[in-house]
Amino acid sequence: MAFQMRRASVGVLLLAPALLVSSCQGIKPPAPTAEPEVLIPPVQPSSVTLAIRLSSAAIQAETDANLSAEPGPKGMYWTSGERISKNATIQFGVHRSGPTRVVADGDRLVFTIPVAIDNGRVDVESHGLLRGTNRYGFGGSGVVTLRVRFAVGPDWRLRASAEPGFQWTDRAWVDIPTPVGQYKVDVAKRVEPAIAQKLADLAARTEATAASRDTRAQVERAWMALQRPIVLSGQPPVALEIEPLSLSVGPLGGEGGDLVTRATLIAKLRARVGAPEPAPPPPRPLPDNSGKAGSDGVSLSLRIDVPFDELNARVRQQIVGKVYPLKGQRSLTVTGVSIMPLGRKIQMRVDFDAHVLPLPFGTLSGWVYFTGLPRYDDDKRQLRIENFGYDEGSRQALIKAGASRALDRFAQEVSPAMTFDLADKVDPARRRIMAGIHSAKAGEGNAVLDVSVGSFELSDLYVGRQSIGLFATARGHAMVSVSP
Repeated sequence: MAFQMRRASVGVLLLAPALLVSSCQGIKPPAPTAEPEVLIPPVQPSSVTLAIRLSSAAIQAETDANLSAEPGPKGMYWTSGERISKNATIQFGVHRSGPTRVVADGDRLVFTIPVAIDNGRVDVESHGLLRGTNRYGFGGSGVVTLRVRFAVGPDWRLRASAEPGFQWTDRAWVDIPTPVGQYKVDVAKRVEPAIAQKLADLAARTEATAASRDTRAQVERAWMALQRPIVLSGQPPVALEIEPLSLSVGPLGGEGGDLVTRATLIAKLRARVGAPEPAPPPPRPLPDNSGKAGSDGVSLSLRIDVPFDELNARVRQQIVGKVYPLKGQRSLTVTGVSIMPLGRKIQMRVDFDAHVLPLPFGTLSGWVYFTGLPRYDDDKRQLRIENFGYDEGSRQALIKAGASRALDRFAQEVSPAMTFDLADKVDPARRRIMAGIHSAKAGEGNAVLDVSVGSFELSDLYVGRQSIGLFATARGHAMVSVSP
């Protein structure tokens, strides 16, 4: 028995220097082996209707400018002294008698212009005993119609084909008295060729005016504006990011006095809660008009970021400076915490001072690493770190220092601090998106976005370099109104 006690005493004396060396060096395991970074969950393309309004004001103004409202020689048309028979000449003018009106008819705009005959007169020369000139006045009115069909080419240029027409509302007649009664002369046939000549010129000018409209610049301005973040809310900060992929013109139709083409924008829609992207990608140039229509409906990806700085602050508040009891009346004091990404997992380094050795001077300082897998529970609005425990390098370092059993309890004590309540982030963002997006202006305001949301569900979790991102998908319908 005495021999065994002497052996034990010798063993303790031999172990003491090793423990002393360990206490001086501390526990400082290497960081866990880096794991590949996880890819951000893909965003499904959405189909957004773009209502591009093509104002008819320019064509209307061009029409009014080319169809003079002034009677006489400065009107739309004027002729005087034109012989219509051996002893008769005609004089008349045509002028616009009211403003041009525009109505939509399917894929066309119909311009109606009231016109009137002015200074109408037929001079009839008489010979013989009644030699002289008799003058007979006449008037008349009608409506010029200009049916303009539009199309948008692959280069987004506007093209038009105009079909002019004319119809009398008060046909031009001249009543000439004769010895045998009134002789009615239809001078409308003399007026119509003059109007037809003017209409052909008007149609050509209208087509040229439409072609001169810089429709591409209007569409391109909206395309570029939609690629800038659109602020939806300040508290919480929510910004919408649109990544357009393609754009194709839809059927043309009229609304009021304007032509509206409903184009299809294929894009990826992302909403982000928190700080905006630090370095957004450069805007994509406007592609050609693909001419392909997409399916209706949008899939808006909402990203709710939980920064590691915020997680660190929450955990530090709970455990840094706290003294944790260990086995054998020993204790550990946490001096620092740092949570970092580790592939699809997270790692947490905990710095400490611990009294874990069986000697009065047995104080260990150093750090250990924990790892775990983030999981989000939407019912409880909680982010939990599952399978939370020492990584292999830290476990081996604790065994080597003879402190593994003493620090087992510490891992259990820290684990509750790894559950984070995110209701203050998720609920406001959910309410904001479910309320839809109404009249959100993009860029300089020529593009206005409206989104109605029918469903919302959290689907993915992503561990990034700076934060843990929760991804939700909101589904509904969207429209962008593009003004000139």
